[in-house]
Amino acid sequence: MRTSIIRGAVLIAALLLGACTSVGESASAKENLLSTAGFKTVPANELKELGVDSLPSGRIMKIKRGDVDVFLYRDANACACLLKGDEQAFQRYKSEKLERDFHPAGAVPAAF
Repeated sequence: MRTSIIRGAVLIAALLLGACTSVGESASAKENLLSTAGFKTVPANELKELGVDSLPSGRIMKIKRGDVDVFLYRDANACACLLKGDEQAFQRYKSEKLERDFHPAGAVPAAF
C-alpha cells in the first residue's frame, strides 16, 4: 500500500514537472516567433511611455497610438522585457504561427 502511494506521488510530481517545462518552452517558442516576425525588444519601462499601466505576461495586446496600432507582448519569464511590433509584424507572426501549427517541425506530410 505504501509503495503504491509513493509511486503515485512520484508520478504526479513527474507530470507536474513536465507541464511546467512545456509552458516554459511554449513561451520561449512564442517569443522567438515574435522576434522572427519583426517584433523588437524594448525596455519594459516603455509601457508607461505608451500609456499602459499594466500588461499581462505571455499575451499579445493591441493598443492605439494615435491612428496606429501597436502590438505588445510582455516576456513570460523574469527578463522584464517587452516585445513591440506594428501591424505588419503582427500579421507576419499570425501567418508564421499558422504555418508552424499546421506543419510542425519534424512532422512527416501525409501521402495522398
